[in-house]
Amino acid sequence: MLKKRDSCRLCDNDQLALALKLKATPIADAFHAEKLNKKFETLYPLDIFRCLNCGHFQHLEFIEAVELFDEYIFRTSSSKGLVNHFKSYAKNCVESFGLRENNLVVEIGSNDGTLLKFFEKYKLRVIGIDPAKSIASDATSEGINTIVGYFSDELAAKIRNRYGQASLICANNVFAHADNLISITKGIKNLLEPSGIFIFEVSYIVDMIKNCVFDTIYHEHLSYHSIKPLKIFFSEYQLHIFNVEKINTKGGSIRVYVQHSGGPYIEKDIVQDLIQKEESQKLYSHNSLQNLNDGISASRHATLSWLENNCGRKTVYGFGASPTCTTILYQLQLEKQITNILDDNEDKQNLFSPGENIEVISPKIIQSDSNSKIVVILAWQYAEAIINNNINFLKQGGVFLVPMPKFKAFGENFEKWL
Repeated sequence: MLKKRDSCRLCDNDQLALALKLKATPIADAFHAEKLNKKFETLYPLDIFRCLNCGHFQHLEFIEAVELFDEYIFRTSSSKGLVNHFKSYAKNCVESFGLRENNLVVEIGSNDGTLLKFFEKYKLRVIGIDPAKSIASDATSEGINTIVGYFSDELAAKIRNRYGQASLICANNVFAHADNLISITKGIKNLLEPSGIFIFEVSYIVDMIKNCVFDTIYHEHLSYHSIKPLKIFFSEYQLHIFNVEKINTKGGSIRVYVQHSGGPYIEKDIVQDLIQKEESQKLYSHNSLQNLNDGISASRHATLSWLENNCGRKTVYGFGASPTCTTILYQLQLEKQITNILDDNEDKQNLFSPGENIEVISPKIIQSDSNSKIVVILAWQYAEAIINNNINFLKQGGVFLVPMPKFKAFGENFEKWL
């Protein structure tokens, strides 16, 4: 069900201005097992608004969380990159903040407990919270105590009463997904021990604009964060951002460290440095997302023009079946150009894409009659690996297109990519 806000998620101010208008899309991750009637598949708005009071960027129209997450199927453990990321994440937290045996670590949006398993190896107590019933149940059966539900101030009070306060609360790629940020933050304030730390990771809108990364705009994400509004927001609840790390995931993200106001950690220079850069780049001006809009238009024009001039009777495939790929298909107007979507993940194969019902199939199909086929790499962050894994396709006359951040075509000159 579509819901609509009339005030900012951070400061609750009702003065909001349209910052970026995008083409409406179906729910980005709604891949389905049976072909649906397109007439009955709803397209939902993706427009981004800016709060004129605090500067926060956000969607005002959004899908209820239960429709997106209660039956969520992605498991963190299926991604080797994420497993390695969280292994080093846990080690860094234990060493940096002196976590000791039996300290409590709580993860909001814990999925299958991959991160918490690493914390458990340090003999820490762990609790996960996740709304995906099946995944949460499996995590609990594997020894990670996981509460099925959505984190809130009410749930935080129950956890505190039963388990005590937490030394560390984590929320990775979750703080952008929630509508009830005020309730979540009140809960964090209540659950966190006096010297405790709250750490969360989100995409950084400054890097989204700089790198023209628009594929992370889809219905699971309700907010597009920057430091200045977040610092103001947390201070309202006697919480304080004392450190920020820039990380490379999702085209540019931030890891934000929060403590109680007056906590033990001194604020690092990077916090104010980033705020000053946001202001100097006029992030909070009325046309701050124009570069992102221009980048989308440029990618669309370049991709469609190349296909118009070079496609002929060739078959066009997309590569990558994920929420980000749905955004690319619709914003670049490729949804009617693609015959099939290729994906190495066997769990995705034989499913149909949201909206246009494009069937997901094995990439093996491009190994024959390659010179009659074009592949648009929708999973652009993995373009090099995809090309290397399908090098014979190029050698036999096939063409790979990478539509973003800047359009590239790889055919006979594939050696230049390597």
